[in-house]
Amino acid sequence: MIKEEKDQDNWKVFNLDDIRNTPPEQFHPYEESMILKAGETEQEALEIVSKEFELVDNICSRKITINAIQSWAIVSIDNLKHVVEKRSDARERFSKLAHLTLLSPFEVWKIKYSDGGFRLAFIGIFSGSKNHILLVLKIDRNSNILWNFMQCELKKLNKHRLGELIFKK
Repeated sequence: MIKEEKDQDNWKVFNLDDIRNTPPEQFHPYEESMILKAGETEQEALEIVSKEFELVDNICSRKITINAIQSWAIVSIDNLKHVVEKRSDARERFSKLAHLTLLSPFEVWKIKYSDGGFRLAFIGIFSGSKNHILLVLKIDRNSNILWNFMQCELKKLNKHRLGELIFKK
């Protein structure tokens, strides 16, 4: 299994505060309506997340500009299948939060992985919510590919704040 490399610099080395101490004005506003209804099947879940990332009307992939890192990401239905395959997690419910995190992250970290490659970890934090987002872009031959996203408790995001900090809100 491919994992984050150990012994990378982390948020403490960069003299950053624990994410739980982030000033409220740096959080995204949050409303309960941002959490979507879970799909009953994997196909229905894929349709929910695809719609949120604007993959509709037979559009199978698209580029999304990411101003925070002056780059872009490719979002494709084929890769979104990975997001929804663990049905017990029902990650499609968090699609609105994930899309917002991609467009306007709190932090972005470039993390080295055990296969020698790198991933970009986008962190999204939301006021008054227990649902925060870790979104991962896989770096693949000059492309950033949306690979995964998951809901996290705020305190658990600290362990993903490692590698090279390339963006901070």
